[in-house]
Amino acid sequence: MAYKIKVLYIDSEEEFGRELLNHLIESQYQVKYCKSLKEGLLEYKKEYDIIIVEQNIKDGKGIELLQKIRLQGIKSMLVLLSYGENSSLLLKALELKVDKFIDKKENILHIVSEISSLKPTTHIEQIDYLFL
Repeated sequence: MAYKIKVLYIDSEEEFGRELLNHLIESQYQVKYCKSLKEGLLEYKKEYDIIIVEQNIKDGKGIELLQKIRLQGIKSMLVLLSYGENSSLLLKALELKVDKFIDKKENILHIVSEISSLKPTTHIEQIDYLFL
């Protein structure tokens, strides 16, 4: 059985969130969706290959959660979603070695494609070998 990439997705914009969630599930990701930073804070320490966070969550800033994740040494790949490019936010994302900074104004299929281009190395697919 192939390993499904585990994704934590935090976004308080419910309509967009459901749409991206459905596309990720269709793309064979195992996704935990949180609608608030508070929910995300309860989840992020679990093992996820990719953590996707919206910058302007209703109860906080996504970049602050990503900073906390990096300070704790969590090796998940990080994606920051935001409307438009803000140079100071982009610089902060670069400092934190965020793997993808994606504008939410992009087409949803383009966003899924950008996420799909990530190749997490936190888990390696198990392979059974047959020795003769």
